[in-house]
Amino acid sequence: MAHNVRFINPTTISKPPGYTHVVEITGPGRIAHIAGQLGLDTSGKLVGTPGDFSAQAAQAFENLKAALCAVGAGAENIATRTASATRRHPDIAYELTTRSPS
Repeated sequence: MAHNVRFINPTTISKPPGYTHVVEITGPGRIAHIAGQLGLDTSGKLVGTPGDFSAQAAQAFENLKAALCAVGAGAENIATRTASATRRHPDIAYELTTRSPS
């Protein structure tokens, strides 16, 4: 059974070094894997002021929406989501658990 694989870096998201934002596999079903959504704007710069995790989280979820849109999907199509942070802080935990790409 043949599978078709597409590697997609949407132009609305900063191009990542060493990986692809979206990998879509089709035939006979369809699945998309989305990786590495960060708080970067399209030029690759970190958004917000230093330490403004809320702005960075908002941008990461906007980037996730753009990645989903690249394969014709939306938040309702997400099966699992994993978020990582490099430090512990109540504000970070709040942003990661309350935000959604909808």
